[in-house]
Amino acid sequence: MDFIAHDITKRVAGFLWRKRPVLPTAELYHDLHIAGDAASNLLEGIARDYDMAFAGFKFCDYFPDAPTALFHVIAARVGLRDRRRHSFTVAHLIDVVRQGAWFALPEAERVA
Repeated sequence: MDFIAHDITKRVAGFLWRKRPVLPTAELYHDLHIAGDAASNLLEGIARDYDMAFAGFKFCDYFPDAPTALFHVIAARVGLRDRRRHSFTVAHLIDVVRQGAWFALPEAERVA
């Protein structure tokens, strides 16, 4: 695992409610339940430290906002997937950091 992959994986792990492995295929919101302010803080820290931009990134397409995040996380824990939110995996986040700017995956590559 290279430095960027290791660093991003470690940062993501720091936002988890409980300690567990962070796999590249894990979805930040749907699998790891990172949402709202936590998701915002994660992405802002990465953008700052890697001097990159998330220009064009639509937060609400990938994460619920802070006021509703807890509801959505609880629903996800009982198996109700929020189908309004796109997939955003740890691997995709690592690739975004490597590229230095936000890019959305083509629809065919998104996790369903």
